[in-house]
Amino acid sequence: MKAKDAVKLLEGYTGNTLFQEASKLYRLEIDNVITTRSHGKQPSSNLIDGAIKQVNDWFKKVANGLPWDKLELIDKIIEWERGKVWVKYKMMDPVLLNWRWRTQRAILRGEPLPMLEAMKSGDLEAASSMMLARIQEELQEYSELEERRKTFASQMGKILCPYGVEERFCPHCSTFSLVEGIPTSTEDLVFICMADKCIKEG
Repeated sequence: MKAKDAVKLLEGYTGNTLFQEASKLYRLEIDNVITTRSHGKQPSSNLIDGAIKQVNDWFKKVANGLPWDKLELIDKIIEWERGKVWVKYKMMDPVLLNWRWRTQRAILRGEPLPMLEAMKSGDLEAASSMMLARIQEELQEYSELEERRKTFASQMGKILCPYGVEERFCPHCSTFSLVEGIPTSTEDLVFICMADKCIKEG
């Protein structure tokens, strides 16, 4: 998308709405660039890194002149969305890989605080960004899994066991599988209350 077209899409927003819509537009653009460059194949780390740099430059052109409450929010969007990109494609940000390499070198040199000694500007921000993105991804996955479990129980005319995985000894709780075949983890299981009115015994 051309920068001027992106500006037109965002110029009517202010405050938190501007922040949210700008973040969405950044994600849309980075996905388009990566998809176009990778031609439908699994993108490489270098391809993703190049796409991020390109979109960062594009986003700064788009963001300048918009009515931000604080100009620092432009850099914050770039910082946070970077982490989401690497988590989405299940790769490590090269910034963190370089930090790890420098830390290993510092350990070999016998530095008393190797990780701190090896840290450069931007390293901590990259680590925070990826950690936050991973937490958000896990929460989304959990929410989707719980929705699948509720749908499964509802189709049986039942509800999920109110006592959860930790208390499967509840006499009214029965375990079912969300997948065909043998479940490979507790994520494949759904615990359903088989009583019309569940009263925990004991």
